[in-house]
Amino acid sequence: MSIFGLRSNSLASSAYKNLSRTQGSLNDNISRLASGLRINKTADDSAGSNVSIRMNNQLVRSVETAKYIGRIATLR
Repeated sequence: MSIFGLRSNSLASSAYKNLSRTQGSLNDNISRLASGLRINKTADDSAGSNVSIRMNNQLVRSVETAKYIGRIATLR
């Protein structure tokens, strides 16, 4: 048995860990794209909900701003 058999290669271990993490992320993204569904997991729903709430708030502000500008235009 050689003395090299007992040592580990830390760079290889780190690369393997990073590859595993990236592969898991890729699998999640492919699953989302392949299913065509908006929600595949519970985490997707909360993220989608936050985006929806922010977009709705922006829409409400835009409508209110348009009404305000219309009122100012009628005063002139």
